[in-house]
Amino acid sequence: MLVKNILELKDPDIFTIGATATAAEAAKLFKEKQIGFAIVEEAGVNVGTISERDIIHALSNMGAEVADKSVRDLMTTKIVTCQLDAPIDEVRAIMTHKRTRHVLVMEGDELMGLVSIGDVVKHSLDACEIDSEAMRGYISGEGYQ
Repeated sequence: MLVKNILELKDPDIFTIGATATAAEAAKLFKEKQIGFAIVEEAGVNVGTISERDIIHALSNMGAEVADKSVRDLMTTKIVTCQLDAPIDEVRAIMTHKRTRHVLVMEGDELMGLVSIGDVVKHSLDACEIDSEAMRGYISGEGYQ
């Protein structure tokens, strides 16, 4: 399965937050939208990403004062991407190698979507279920004459 197939099956919303927003504002966005990741924009340009994990790491280093820090100070600047036609196994390898839970999907320079570790796990479970059903059918002789 390709990344584009996964994007066809999921909510297309991608959330952004301004670089000058505070960590508290990012946390509020995460809670309201029930997400854990947003793209950080500055002057209409994607300059990084912010995740729950980034905020937690900052909290452990800075304490409660992190709430007033700007997203720019906490964001991840090395944006992890893949191409729209990438196989899901490639994306899984990227996530493992880069130790990230989110990969931005690009077609050239255009952002097409976002794949999370949850999307990858769901695909893997769905594929296992399909294989399992096929194996049960094969063993029981269903569908064969």
